Amino acid sequence: MRAPLQDEVLKPIMEGLLRAEQALLYTLEFDLRIEHPYASIVKALKDMGIRISNHMTSEEKKVFQLAVNMCNDRCVMSCR
Repeated sequence: MRAPLQDEVLKPIMEGLLRAEQALLYTLEFDLRIEHPYASIVKALKDMGIRISNHMTSEEKKVFQLAVNMCNDRCVMSCR
């Protein structure tokens, strides 16, 4: 555990480092907002008449799992 004096010394340094990091990311036009497509999957399945619940049929579960797997694969590919 750090001593209170150490916290007093480190806190402004850490805050300055975070401000510098934010400025650098802003300058590089780095955008970390991530839109997760899972809400779109649920909406599309609802439109198909499939409700995500514990009472899905095995076929509905397969469709849901396939959609999620495809989404996950696509997210991994686009982040490389």
